[in-house]
Amino acid sequence: MNEIEKTRIAAAINQLRPDWPAASLRSLLDRPTISERPRRDVAVALAWVACESTSATPARVLESGPWWQAVAVEGDTTGRREPYDPTIACDVCSKPQHRHTVLDEHSYESVVAANRRRASQQPKTSIRAEETA
Repeated sequence: MNEIEKTRIAAAINQLRPDWPAASLRSLLDRPTISERPRRDVAVALAWVACESTSATPARVLESGPWWQAVAVEGDTTGRREPYDPTIACDVCSKPQHRHTVLDEHSYESVVAANRRRASQQPKTSIRAEETA
């Protein structure tokens, strides 16, 4: 990782865990055991560690744990995704209409239809400059 990547990762993890100072995170990222790893792997592993309530310190990332297995995941693990189409995508969950079920706990409305509905409900007021003077 380069210096800019280390700084950005430290800042991002500090946002997840404000109790971990960015300067301390940056020092951790300078260690050869971490700095020689790919940026993506370090970011994923540190985010995992930061999100675990049992992590008292970011140095936990130096241990062997599931966070290093998470970095080994490649590509799309959920299968092939359909292209996004706002005419059939649900405005709430983005699922296409044919995948929407009653178990989704909300009614289906396409993004396009929801945008039209919201636009028609907005008041059509405009204030002209000469009216305000």
